Amino acid sequence: MDPACSNKGLFFWNLSVTVLFGGMPMTALDKDQGHESASRRVWWFEGFWEEFRLTAPVAPYADYGAAPFRNLGLLSKEVKGRKIRFTPEHGPNSLFVSDPQRGDGRDFDDLGPMTMGAILVSGAMLDLLARFDLGDTQVLELPMYEGLGTPLSESSGLEEPDFSRPVPGRWGLLHVRARKSAVLEEKCVGVGHSVEAPWLDIQLLSVPSRSKKTVIALDAEATCAGVDLWFDERMTQVPFISDRLRWAIQDAGLRVPVMKWLKEAKLYTTPIAEDR
Repeated sequence: MDPACSNKGLFFWNLSVTVLFGGMPMTALDKDQGHESASRRVWWFEGFWEEFRLTAPVAPYADYGAAPFRNLGLLSKEVKGRKIRFTPEHGPNSLFVSDPQRGDGRDFDDLGPMTMGAILVSGAMLDLLARFDLGDTQVLELPMYEGLGTPLSESSGLEEPDFSRPVPGRWGLLHVRARKSAVLEEKCVGVGHSVEAPWLDIQLLSVPSRSKKTVIALDAEATCAGVDLWFDERMTQVPFISDRLRWAIQDAGLRVPVMKWLKEAKLYTTPIAEDR
């Protein structure tokens, strides 16, 4: 089932899943044969936010007219919520090395987690993502600056940016707002409710950290159509990625260490009832 996906341009501010039929496996490739199976596979990042040594000592910065620490507090909520659409008037205007000591001798990845639950991307990744359908997701190309070494507050651990010392290269913030509703809870393994609240319209699901037994099951039609990078409405901490994008990152030779935690999801398709 090959989805029809259109490539969209990237603006400055917006810039093999096993397929099952009726619970039984359809023809699927155990190994990639070129890129022919790309549209039939989907992957999810297991523990994307959990490996501290892969987290870049970088944070987004915004000036909302308050004290720097309060500015970052509001921005942090907006970044982690992944709902608000940033604009040049409201949103991050730069990135900065928030932990200069841990940044000694650093060599940032082309894509990976950074401080405040944000996702850092390099210039090369910015260019690659421009070729893909990202939907409501924003890719914000932002200047990066060194940190002054002066704490923003006694408790935050973050340090002020030094706008006189730019970090070489092109950098950006990947603000993943795209959503799909495709998780099939009854076919998942090892997945539970984040909160037992049956009165809520959407029951959020939690995924254990790097358990070999975990299986995420998705509706094939809802999954394969549309954007190439997204969160599910019920799994707001698990990034999903299409096989097309996975192949493109690998072919480009970009450095994305968190890809070692990619796991393949299982896709199910609903049988079509015969006309009588």
